[in-house]
Amino acid sequence: MTSTATVGVVVVAAGSGSRLGADLPKAFVALGGLSILQRALEPVFGMSEPAQVVVVVPKSQLALAQEQL
Repeated sequence: MTSTATVGVVVVAAGSGSRLGADLPKAFVALGGLSILQRALEPVFGMSEPAQVVVVVPKSQLALAQEQL
């Protein structure tokens, strides 16, 4: 059975992290054992209805984002 997404979510994960004093972009900074990106996506992946998710990251961080999804 194929399900069609009824919800669309766009997560823009492009902050530099400089105001946090981080060495990497804000989305990849750990907060309580998970990155901020993972924490942002947890509720989406836990939804009962299908969702189409688009994560926008700088090209230089694409591999890191894929690892965390």
